[in-house]
Amino acid sequence: KVITALGIPLPEREKLEHLIKNAGPPDDIRYTYRSLYQAAKAGDAEKVLNMLGMGMSPNQVSMNPLMGAAREGHLLVVHLLVQAGANLETLDKNQYTPLMLAVQNKHNALVKYLVKAGAAVGFKGAEGMTALHIAAKEGNLEACHYILTQANLPLSFIDAVDDGRWTALVWAAENCHSKVVRYLLEKRADPQIRDAEMNIALHWSAFAGSMEISEDLLNFGCSINLSNTHGDTPLHIAARQGADNCVVLLLARGARVEMMNKAGQLPRDCVINKDSYCYTAIDLNMTIKKSVASTNFYPRILCN
Repeated sequence: KVITALGIPLPEREKLEHLIKNAGPPDDIRYTYRSLYQAAKAGDAEKVLNMLGMGMSPNQVSMNPLMGAAREGHLLVVHLLVQAGANLETLDKNQYTPLMLAVQNKHNALVKYLVKAGAAVGFKGAEGMTALHIAAKEGNLEACHYILTQANLPLSFIDAVDDGRWTALVWAAENCHSKVVRYLLEKRADPQIRDAEMNIALHWSAFAGSMEISEDLLNFGCSINLSNTHGDTPLHIAARQGADNCVVLLLARGARVEMMNKAGQLPRDCVINKDSYCYTAIDLNMTIKKSVASTNFYPRILCN
């Protein structure tokens, strides 16, 4: 294979051009595939170039050099391996591709390179997760943006679900990545998709205790009173977590305090600390609602 600097951005392009220009004949040293893996992982482009020039394959199953380079973010070494015929969809023991490793570790220049090189963005690895799920889980906003704008994907990809039926939006919400949540919502991610236990994203933002994310989800159309498999609404979950700010937000936006879950609990019953602000807020809301419901209103008729 002919190694060129085409397709690699600066400053790595200049480094590779210098390496190619000054490359001598292959060493007489007998390298092993462990040596290639270690050089790739360390980012030693000169040594990797030399070993590839000796005819070593970049596609070893164990100690795969592309995996080592991708995990550490060595763009130049990845380029050398790709040009030598490395398989972009090779998997590590965790069923991660090189692209997934780059996304997870926020090596975003490498993410861009691998997408342009043809890495399968929609590939599902461990637990059915795609690179977008991983980007959302890790709060990697730049990778989310690049995947959704540069990869040739159907519009529905933003709502792809993993084995637990979690979308990228749910992963971002549960991990409190507010900027990623807002970005995905603005890209028209569906906040109403239910997971395997019938939770929507609002259940998970309530679980995480994020008022900011919960408010964004509500503003983008999330239903406030949907119950999951256990009969829990987002208010039940926020109450159980002792998430004061979320509880107040949900109450202010119309969460129903009289809804009972399958365990026979009202949201107030889920609060662990009965002396907490969380308990007081729900209890006061229930008292006001009962008071209003029991009051007899008589219309006043004004006559001339």
